[in-house]
Amino acid sequence: MIRQEQETIILWDEVKDGLITLYTCSRRLAQIAISEGASPSNVTYIDGKAVAWWFELQKTARSRKILMAVLPGFRKVLANQ
Repeated sequence: MIRQEQETIILWDEVKDGLITLYTCSRRLAQIAISEGASPSNVTYIDGKAVAWWFELQKTARSRKILMAVLPGFRKVLANQ
């Protein structure tokens, strides 16, 4: 994928016990999430190469730590939750 296609999307369920879904086409961000303990729920491959990762996280301190590691700018949002 070219750099412009490497999007990252966070879906934040406002329900108290909802899920946080992290979708990324950035190998670097996926590796950070995995190194912080997240396991991808789905991986998309093109020509045998991983190009997109889905992570489903429960709203816990651990998931907040993963998101802060992946997206440092997200800290302000998490601080208000």
